[in-house]
Amino acid sequence: VTGVQTCALPISSPPLTINSDGSITPSTTLITSTDNITYTLTDNITTDSGYQAINVLRDNIILDGAGYAVQHVNRYSGIYVGYRNNVTVKNIEIIDCGDGIHLDADTWLTIDNCTITGNYRAVYNGYTDGPKNFTFTNNKVIAPVVVWPAPRRDGVNFGSVNDAFISGNTIQHCGYGLVVYGYENVTIKDNLIDDCTWGIWPLSSSYPNISIFDNTFSNNGCGVCVTGGNHTGLKVYHNCFINNSEHARGEGAILQWDNGYPSGGNYWGGFVSPDLYSGEYQNITGGDGIGDNPFIIPLPFNVKDRYPFMFVSICNVSQTP
Repeated sequence: VTGVQTCALPISSPPLTINSDGSITPSTTLITSTDNITYTLTDNITTDSGYQAINVLRDNIILDGAGYAVQHVNRYSGIYVGYRNNVTVKNIEIIDCGDGIHLDADTWLTIDNCTITGNYRAVYNGYTDGPKNFTFTNNKVIAPVVVWPAPRRDGVNFGSVNDAFISGNTIQHCGYGLVVYGYENVTIKDNLIDDCTWGIWPLSSSYPNISIFDNTFSNNGCGVCVTGGNHTGLKVYHNCFINNSEHARGEGAILQWDNGYPSGGNYWGGFVSPDLYSGEYQNITGGDGIGDNPFIIPLPFNVKDRYPFMFVSICNVSQTP
């Protein structure tokens, strides 16, 4: 994908609300449900009024786009899911909105197999309490290609996120690809993050159990940029870094850029090291596919990936650009 060309769909509806009692207002055939649990789109939904094209006020539902598109031509939210419990949004294309999906302190929220393109921000909840028990899988987040100095649009931006699983997504051409500000128990794996100004920016956090592994970061300004906070338990390993202006930047002494030996660290495109030795201290004769020298992440503190992989094929990376 080299760019995103989107345009306004014909206005098809006023803003639609799935109410807490299961009804839909105003009455429409664009969303149908036979059980007040699964709500399915039957056509594209485009509006030019209100603050969201679809407002979800009901818990314990599935919103299935069935491949249809949602658009707010005045750049408000495509779908608003605020303070809800056990909601799944899937199979929806969301185009040219302000926030593609806007969240607020949701629990047990799943976003799966959605295509979110051309929005000012693809998924957003600002710097307030964000989702808990959150799953974001198999989505495509693609911003328009713009030429500097025009600002780039952002991808997935959480004020905070806890107990989250973010996997199998493609995020391209964004300013910030993925931002998580305060977080705990988060797994980020098997994603392709390409051509973003900042690939992943895990901001300030002192909470444990953050793992970033088996991802590909390619053609970004900075692949993984870690700033502020202690980053207790943040581990970055088994990722593939290719053709980034700056592969990574790391602050915080507790941040770990490998998974120990023999599991190993990351593949860093352009890194050159002899591979004559093996073992935890790389002092046993015989190569093991891990560089004898560590990879140094120079800014700001010269932190190290102690066990950099020399070949992509042994890095166990699931996505390639």
